[in-house]
Amino acid sequence: MSEVKAQPAGVDLEELEQLVAEADTGGRHPAGTVGRILLWVAVAWSLFQLWYASPLPFVFGFGILNDTEARAIHLGFALFLTFLAYPALRSSPRDHVPLLD
Repeated sequence: MSEVKAQPAGVDLEELEQLVAEADTGGRHPAGTVGRILLWVAVAWSLFQLWYASPLPFVFGFGILNDTEARAIHLGFALFLTFLAYPALRSSPRDHVPLLD
């Protein structure tokens, strides 16, 4: 069924795996402050989704959002995380977020 093909000469397996990983994910791997910002914004987005889906806003009478407001907030979180997590250009660095991105 599946055959293991011979590796062409001159191709390093590690370089090939690196290329596949970059093509599959394409995202950044920021560390430090930007990494923590990404983490905490994602946590805040999750908490917002749990709050919106739960009956708690109606119990407390606080934070009741209509569909348009909830969709706008959801889109804001998604766009913010996308622009921080993925580079704008192919040549942009993947270890930090440049000011132009």
